Amino acid sequence: MVACVANQNDIWIQLKYTATPWTCSQLLDDNLLDNFVCNTFLSESRGRSWSVTLATTSEIRREDVLRFLDTPNSFPDLHKKLDTIVGRVAKKLADSWPGVLPSQDTIKDRAIEVLRALAQCETMPRRVLEAEILAELAFRFVDRQVALAVQRQLIGALLQDAAQGLGKAHSYDRRWMRSVLVTTSWPHFHLSNRQRTPATSR
Repeated sequence: MVACVANQNDIWIQLKYTATPWTCSQLLDDNLLDNFVCNTFLSESRGRSWSVTLATTSEIRREDVLRFLDTPNSFPDLHKKLDTIVGRVAKKLADSWPGVLPSQDTIKDRAIEVLRALAQCETMPRRVLEAEILAELAFRFVDRQVALAVQRQLIGALLQDAAQGLGKAHSYDRRWMRSVLVTTSWPHFHLSNRQRTPATSR
């Protein structure tokens, strides 16, 4: 998971490449929702607003999620999963929260808010994601071959970082890009003021 920091707003982004559609049950599996919820509280503790994005190549079953959120008690299995997530988030916050801990009800309301936001995310096919990345690079590199080379370098560096695990997490900023990009066109490359930073997730 990464965070794009723009002004005083944290945009928490989780990228998931999978062929399986995102049902409500799958959104409640593993630690996906846990991490989003924890990170929204982290943003608030730093005095910033937040938003969440699930960037995925698979369909998000929006109606499936919204039906559950409208009447959670009608879906006991899903409701149990949600309560389990709330408990895990409460424990994580208790280990590191600087002030008064959010109540269980507050955490549950936040989890529902985040889940509702995830249901609104649009599916992004891989070719579209790759095209958007290349388009952003093309604005900064006139030469198409240079832009393609830079794209490959950045993806390779990200994969290497991911393989090293959370212990090697670091900020993805200008310094990181300078260390990764080995190209004579670097002096003509100007980064925006936005910075991407790894979050506490797998």
